[in-house]
Parts: sequence; C-alpha cells; structure tokens
Amino acid sequence: MPRHWVRDFCHGKTKPVSLLALFVGVVSGAVSFVGLWGISYFLAKRFEPETQPPIHPGVFLIALVLKVPALLMGWWFCAALGTPGLRSFGLGIVLVYSLAVALLAIRGGRR
Repeated sequence: MPRHWVRDFCHGKTKPVSLLALFVGVVSGAVSFVGLWGISYFLAKRFEPETQPPIHPGVFLIALVLKVPALLMGWWFCAALGTPGLRSFGLGIVLVYSLAVALLAIRGGRR
C-alpha cells in the first residue's frame, strides 16, 4: 500500500524539508527581486529625473546590498537539507519571479 504523504506530514512522520526550503526560496527570491527592482528604478531615475519611487529608495539600497548574500545563504542552508531542499529552494525563487511577471502582464506595464 503506498504511503500518503499528506497523512504522514500531518501525523509528524516526515520532516517538512520541502516546505522549509520553499519558504527560504520565496524569502530569498523576494529580496533578490526587490534588489533587481531597485536597479531598474535607479536606472530609470538617471534617465528620467521626474520618476517617483514606488517604495522608499532606502529599501531598494538595502535589498540591493543583501541580494547576493541572501541567495547564497539560502542556497547554502537548503543544500544542507538535501536534494528536495535545493529543488524546493529553486522553486521558491521561480515562484517569486513568475508572480512578478504575471502582475506586470496583468497591469500592462502601467500604474
């Protein structure tokens, strides 16, 4: 009889490795995305001085500084969890960037 993973998870028979790694991937991906958004804002501000920031520019700077360390620490942490951890970490990052593209497509590139 095959094991049912939801029942095993609810009864504490499995470790929530994938869920933890997915959470770490989403957080690292969000920091990475805000850092990328900051780069595009600062470039837009350079060529169009009247551009208004959607959030405080300090948040962009902090995210830009923490972008690479957040991704590396998240990868390092999830690598210690094993193969399911790395796959779920990558899935979390893909989820954040897919959500960003979907929101851009829905908004049509305008505010």
